Amino acid sequence: MKKPTAIFKIEYKKIIDLVLFIVFVLVSLYNTLTQALVNFFPAYRITKPLLIAIIFLYVCVWLFATQKNSDSIILAKHSLLLISIFLVVIIPAILFIILRLNSAPYKFVHDGVVQNESATKFFLEGKNPYVENYLNTPLKDFPYPPGIHAAFDYYSYLPFTFIFPLTIQIWLEPILGWFDHRIVYLLCFILVIGLIFRLIKNNDDRSIAVSIIGLNPFFVYFIIQGRNDILVLLWIILSILCLQKNRLTLSTFFLAIGCATKPFAWFLVPFFLLYLFGNGSWKEMKLFIFKSIIVFACVLGILVLPWIIADSKAFLGDVIGFQSGMNAENCAISGMGFSMLLLKLRLLSNSLADFPFFIVQLSLSLLAIPVLLYQQIRSNTLKRMLLNYSILTGIVFFFARAFLGNYLGYLMIIFCISFMVRDESKPILVADEADDGRN
Repeated sequence: MKKPTAIFKIEYKKIIDLVLFIVFVLVSLYNTLTQALVNFFPAYRITKPLLIAIIFLYVCVWLFATQKNSDSIILAKHSLLLISIFLVVIIPAILFIILRLNSAPYKFVHDGVVQNESATKFFLEGKNPYVENYLNTPLKDFPYPPGIHAAFDYYSYLPFTFIFPLTIQIWLEPILGWFDHRIVYLLCFILVIGLIFRLIKNNDDRSIAVSIIGLNPFFVYFIIQGRNDILVLLWIILSILCLQKNRLTLSTFFLAIGCATKPFAWFLVPFFLLYLFGNGSWKEMKLFIFKSIIVFACVLGILVLPWIIADSKAFLGDVIGFQSGMNAENCAISGMGFSMLLLKLRLLSNSLADFPFFIVQLSLSLLAIPVLLYQQIRSNTLKRMLLNYSILTGIVFFFARAFLGNYLGYLMIIFCISFMVRDESKPILVADEADDGRN
């Protein structure tokens, strides 16, 4: 009875793999970014027949793979997948960077990049990005659609969002004479794709995961624009990969960096801690618990604490108050979540209306966390940890003032990985100590 079940699962994954690839590539052929690029770079039209040919070849390889999953067939399949990502994401992003370089800093880019680059400039000048006003930066000329409320007085990103690109900018900008933060985002994107091949062992699962990260329009469309979700995804993936290898201290380090990059990472912390500390006796764990807490606290202390000390009101008001609606000035309601539902039902007067979304988020999260932790106690695995993370993040996102398309793309990736990551046995604390000694 077990054999048919296993065969069914394999075939089911192969079908998902094929359908996702075809749908994602076809969508990429007709999105607005592709059409815009053709207007500026007529030669980009060649990608359309190339991608159609790749779909045909992928179907052929897929058919062979259902009969015989040899190394050469797997290599061909993954090669076609990576070529598609190059045509759909890498080339368009580079072309939009070129368009921006040849026009103005506020054109052909997401406003988050414009603000992040200004924050980096403030930092280099010794100014506090959370205190400064952005009306005298290129952000003031950004072509916002009518009705959009620009956040000139608020920088809502965490410090490592602008500090990390700076580590690459200081090397490349003197060489290029200019710099676009999307260069960093693209490098992180390429690294994440590479890490997925190490994180996920099953070849069908790899193909599905790479498609959902590398071709998913709810994610890659926004990478091309310049949204920075890829930064936090990189640190989360690195943290999970270290957990697989029982490098628990290093995993804690990467998660702490993620928490200093974007609030998305915060919702993993309770489940991460349970995964690390939920097994073994206190005697076995107390040394490691102490070490992990020190690592986590040191990283956050170095990256975040100076900004809180410098001006806690400005920092907390920008990072938490503005987007949660706790400030006098609110983040505009947008996207597809609960907030938009209230707006459509005319229960709110306009997109800037006051509503205690943060209370709804906090209340539902406090109800959900004990249930999710209990489920994880019953099965303390990487899969369950990531599934819990995706559920809690989904609750927070849906009841936020803005639940945007890139948020949905990020959720899809974490949810997908939770089912496809190779499940390890319970964490072996001794292994982590042994590895530390060898390295």
